[in-house]
Amino acid sequence: MVIIHWFRQDLRLSDNPSLFEASGNGQVLPVFILDDHSAGQWAPGRASRWWLHHSLAALNDALKGRLLVLQGDAAKVLPEVAAEYKVDAVYWNRCYEPWRIQRDQQIKKALRNDGLEVKSFNGSLLWEPWTVLKKDRTPYRVFTPYYRKGCLVAEPPREPLPVPKKSGALQQPRKATSMTLIYCQPEVLSPPIILILPVRQSRCAGTIICMSTGVSRAEGLVRQRQKTNFRIFWARG
Repeated sequence: MVIIHWFRQDLRLSDNPSLFEASGNGQVLPVFILDDHSAGQWAPGRASRWWLHHSLAALNDALKGRLLVLQGDAAKVLPEVAAEYKVDAVYWNRCYEPWRIQRDQQIKKALRNDGLEVKSFNGSLLWEPWTVLKKDRTPYRVFTPYYRKGCLVAEPPREPLPVPKKSGALQQPRKATSMTLIYCQPEVLSPPIILILPVRQSRCAGTIICMSTGVSRAEGLVRQRQKTNFRIFWARG
């Protein structure tokens, strides 16, 4: 059984319910889709793209070069990937932005119509919005009653999950055909720099400059400050 785990806002191996479940049920094809088409005005900006690029690179390293990263409308890309790799099921962790919910519902319906098994999981919240409601089934608007009458009497959150043991079950992706391949193997570097990292057009016609240098410098300063704060915290006990 071949299962797509669709990475979205869960670029990690540990405590990942969808990936954990998929790894226990068959061969996993890990996929990420840069879907600016559906995001519209909510598409990631320059700083977000810088973090995304390096997060995907780190995730791909952790997956031993098996991450398949694509660009396009997820509603069109996922069925193409499923057909290309003869996929039996698609799993993902839920997101909660209105535009994502609407898109995901349409994708889930379309994939099921194609005969695929589709499962989604809670991979980021202690309690999902619809699990803690007032007696009239409407959401709480004030935190204190939400906490006392909702969270304290709700089902306990699940325990964190380990990294799946069956890492060998990850499927090696083939080179995509009709889809735009951004990042697949560690040695393929130019596509993600162009398509994910923020760029700007310089005054010299035809010259594209990567905007990552300043952000990299800022990240270095943040990391240095974090280490300093930790040393102070540790010294003070």
